[in-house]
Amino acid sequence: TNNSLSSRPRTAAEVAWNAATWPTVGAAGPAQATPSLVSIVQEIVDRPGWASGNALALFVAGTGRRTAEARESGVNLAAVLHLEYSEPPAPPAAPTDLVLTTQGADVNVAWTDQSADETAFEIERARWAAGAWIEYTPLPSVGANVTSTVDSGLSPGFYGYFVRATNGVGESEWLLGALVHSNATQPPAAPTGLAMSNSASDVQVTWTDNATDEYVQEIGRARYNPTTQTWGEWVFFLADLDATAYVDANVPDGQYAYLVRAVNEVGPSDWVISTVIHINDAGPPAPPNGLTANVVGNSVTLDWTDDATNELAYEVQRAEFVASAWTGWTATALDKNTTTFSSAGLTAG
Repeated sequence: TNNSLSSRPRTAAEVAWNAATWPTVGAAGPAQATPSLVSIVQEIVDRPGWASGNALALFVAGTGRRTAEARESGVNLAAVLHLEYSEPPAPPAAPTDLVLTTQGADVNVAWTDQSADETAFEIERARWAAGAWIEYTPLPSVGANVTSTVDSGLSPGFYGYFVRATNGVGESEWLLGALVHSNATQPPAAPTGLAMSNSASDVQVTWTDNATDEYVQEIGRARYNPTTQTWGEWVFFLADLDATAYVDANVPDGQYAYLVRAVNEVGPSDWVISTVIHINDAGPPAPPNGLTANVVGNSVTLDWTDDATNELAYEVQRAEFVASAWTGWTATALDKNTTTFSSAGLTAG
């Protein structure tokens, strides 16, 4: 049945209890205490599915007669299972509330200690450079209960700090924080001397860095669309502080504008701007073919097949045949890869 104790699985562990003479009914003292039952209880709580609050039954087998009282007979009469346990050692709790402040060339690092058993705090610093954390540097550890340190003589930049507590068992999770370290009071000086050069499918971008307090430099690129006569397809990149060059890899053919500026925590500098025509294949483009013209009213629509892979633009020219001569030439620029063009408002002729 569900209440049958004899049908329950028993432990492999057992303990021999050589009880002393027990002449007094109801005695409850050291002479009535069993040996340690640790091995039995530990085997039970180690079983899968054991949870706090579960019941367990202890079987006593042997010769002689003993009287046991159930708890229902009286709380003070029932047998008592006395347990002593200790939590397994663990790493310390992680610190909280990381506060980073700039003071001159130094960074003050402060945190809240949430652990009672750490032996030290470990501190590391990294620098953010154009989208990646680099230059991971361990700082001197501080002792238990210390809640601050100073990182001295630091150059301007965007820095991340990491703090964790340690003891003989292990380490807590890292506490993370970041700040822009600078004493700047105005945006950085703008770069100058922007120049671009083609290198196979790449564009080499170079400039002169005139700033001393930037933490990053931004680079923008746009392509000129001759059909709309606008700059579009904007993309942006990042370069590290003090950088003076950037390689824009695998750039499609086109006419491009490049822009570079320096940035600090006050704001960005002015952009420096220059343009370049970038062609992966220096040879002339293949001519279009299959040109057709469709006339509807006073409009003409041209269609063709684009066989070129390295064109910058298409040019459509138009003239009127008058008195055995072509006159009134006009030219229209179209974007690369275009395969159609319409001209409206034409007069018959």
